[in-house]
Amino acid sequence: MNQGKSGVFQVSDRDGAIPGRGLRHRRIAAIYAGILSGHTADVHSNVMWYFSAASDALIDLSLIRSDVADLELMLCRKITEIDGDADDFMHGLQEDFGQLGDIQDYGYLHKYMSHLAAEAMAFFAAMEKQNEFNTIYQVTQYVDREFRSKLQLQDLAQHFHMNSTYLGQLFKKHAGKPFKEYLNDKRIEEAKLLLKRSGMKVSDIALHVGFPNSDYFIHKFKTTTGVLPSVFKNQAE
Repeated sequence: MNQGKSGVFQVSDRDGAIPGRGLRHRRIAAIYAGILSGHTADVHSNVMWYFSAASDALIDLSLIRSDVADLELMLCRKITEIDGDADDFMHGLQEDFGQLGDIQDYGYLHKYMSHLAAEAMAFFAAMEKQNEFNTIYQVTQYVDREFRSKLQLQDLAQHFHMNSTYLGQLFKKHAGKPFKEYLNDKRIEEAKLLLKRSGMKVSDIALHVGFPNSDYFIHKFKTTTGVLPSVFKNQAE
């Protein structure tokens, strides 16, 4: 493969069908979709196909740069959409490779697109992790405030506009325990304080901290602490 002075890539030992604008853009769209889904192998194979087809068809460098610019634009729009800093993302690429419009080498342009895709996947993965953390932080803050009320995972998911199954998995991943266990532990800790510092009856404390009845409260309290609430109260006096 040789590059002529005009910026056209010439291949002498093989022929290929010229990939039209629509076909090239579908491949760019496939690369973009692979980046968003985090499928590294798919992205790599599509980038390889794109440049192989472009070289076979003697595609001018300016057209390739235009396609890469389209990919950049789609990625920057997505980064902005999820409250990321697109300017900062592009600045990092430009520090490593310079301006896209200044790239005059086929191999370097191939390397640029591969690096763009890899950096974008890493960026989106980091943003997803941060967003997960922010979401669970908000959820746990809400539970810590409202644990005395009747809280169900389904209601919590609806409040935060999330799927309840996904929220349950996310909660356990970040909190280290299932939602129901976290909620009961929070209620038990509050009950301990009331048993130590107040003259409230056990049955009243059970309802005050959010348990539906005293029998269930007593069962969960003993399971968690190893003693009955009444024994805990007497030991604290």
